[in-house]
Amino acid sequence: MVITLCCVSGALPAQQPKTNVTLGIKPDYWYTTSGDGVRVNDVLPGQTAAQAGIKAGDIITALDKKNIKNIFAYKDVLGTYHAGDSVVITLLRDKKPMVIRTRFAKD
Repeated sequence: MVITLCCVSGALPAQQPKTNVTLGIKPDYWYTTSGDGVRVNDVLPGQTAAQAGIKAGDIITALDKKNIKNIFAYKDVLGTYHAGDSVVITLLRDKKPMVIRTRFAKD
């Protein structure tokens, strides 16, 4: 049996891209494989999500109308923002849709 290992240069879609901003959430990694969004496991105090009123249990389904189906899509879209950018977050809270407008914190 021969096993060949190959190195791939450049970012693959499944790799986490570098982001310039953070919402300040800890995602529920088990839930995020469902394809229904990114469920918030915890919110970090003082971060953008906390200031916007996002809570543990919320499910983020879109950022500026860009669908968030899983953690990879979330990281991809998050990577397009910079500190000070405003964002419209669509989420589900207790199965009810909500829209939150906020701005990413500046360093």
